[in-house]
Amino acid sequence: MRLKKVSGTTMYRRIAIDIAERITEGEFSPGTELPSENDLAQEYDASRDTIRDAMTELRSMGIINSERGRRSQVRAATPQGEIAVTGPVRIAARMPTFPEREQHDVPDGVPMLVIQAGEDTVVVPADAFVICPQPSGSATKPKVAVPERQPRARRGVRQP
Repeated sequence: MRLKKVSGTTMYRRIAIDIAERITEGEFSPGTELPSENDLAQEYDASRDTIRDAMTELRSMGIINSERGRRSQVRAATPQGEIAVTGPVRIAARMPTFPEREQHDVPDGVPMLVIQAGEDTVVVPADAFVICPQPSGSATKPKVAVPERQPRARRGVRQP
């Protein structure tokens, strides 16, 4: 496979970019497994260490999920709920803490949104919600309304 030459870009990053483009173009659809590290190493004429680095890059971008002893899998799109906000709000993004990662079942590479409206502060996974500003009257105080969210589907675990 011929990789695009990008000045100053490492081999593993060029491979990660190529795989991400292949995913975007539909060659690998959400939920499907990627080829094995050995197969990718042959395809890209690279070492397995280079392929592992590329997989780490894709995981940190939130594009794939990986588990020890299994092939990497293209991450399925997360259903998105709507967060209604009224009045002036402040929204910031940051990476999750370990407790937040567990509480919200956040995969690698997915940031958290910190939404502050008046006295309300809400922290949610950025891939799970869309912010929807609501019209507010001049007397309405700022607020955030977050709907309940369904848990993420885990590989190998059936949801009720």
